[in-house]
Amino acid sequence: MPDHWLRYEGRRSRLGSVSGNRKVERPVNALLYYLFALVEVEAVLACHRVGLDPGLGIMHLDAKSRNSMALDLMEPVRPAVEAWTLELVARRSFMKSSFTETADGHVRILAPLTHELADTIPQWRSLLAPWVEGVAHLLGQVVSGKYTPATPLNSGNSRRAQASVKVRKARAHAQRQLAQRATERAPRQLAAETPMLELGTCASCGGRLARGQDVRCSACWASMPGQDAASRSKRGAAISSSRQASKKWKEENPGIRGDPMVFRETIHPGLAGVRLTEIMEACGVSKATASKVRAGKQVPAVRHWDALRILIETREANRLN
Repeated sequence: MPDHWLRYEGRRSRLGSVSGNRKVERPVNALLYYLFALVEVEAVLACHRVGLDPGLGIMHLDAKSRNSMALDLMEPVRPAVEAWTLELVARRSFMKSSFTETADGHVRILAPLTHELADTIPQWRSLLAPWVEGVAHLLGQVVSGKYTPATPLNSGNSRRAQASVKVRKARAHAQRQLAQRATERAPRQLAAETPMLELGTCASCGGRLARGQDVRCSACWASMPGQDAASRSKRGAAISSSRQASKKWKEENPGIRGDPMVFRETIHPGLAGVRLTEIMEACGVSKATASKVRAGKQVPAVRHWDALRILIETREANRLN
């Protein structure tokens, strides 16, 4: 192994030109510049991700076929690359077969060492991300128009959004737990604060009931909508009349059961233009029931089907005349 391979005498190569160090004559320099080449590739890709021109430099002068902006962004990462290379050289012994020397003295790295060095790319990518995005955000603040800082490299916006959602979910969970505990305590607290009602007393006013099976007194029932004596009597008479009519029809038509599909296919389509009052009069049902029948939400009793058919036929005849 040549003696000069065992030394490191700085970044400047004797084989390189005054303005470049592309050719190196020592393995340590070859390791450094191979890693720097990997970092430069990642810097170029990162520039494209955030919308920067990798060739438009700030500190490095623009030159043909040179990624000046990528070289600018590499500068903060160079110390980490050099430290990693120094640690590698300190803990590892290399074989001569890992390197080769060209006719002009230029040292190159061979596989599989090249593959091993390429495995460090994710490390340099993560180190470059905050610097590339930081420069993009600084330049974005001075451009004309609206600029929204994006973090496609280190996903900073995504992590902050996830943290915000996590905090919001934790607060909502805590509020649900508090509400659940309050709900569980409410019945016990209400039972402790509400006196027990005696048997035979009104559930609303606590007064005496005329009959033991009643829940509320007549005065409380009358104060509720639709529960006064006249309304209840009318409703009871309607229910009794409907039950008697249904019983009579079943006695006259034993064993007849209607198929709901027959009603939906043959009768219901004709009810589309029929007024609710006509359905109420033909079937003797309430307005709410007539509305459900016309909308198809409820199938009326079979004994009403003939009346509905006659209603539809009469309406169709009147329309044709």
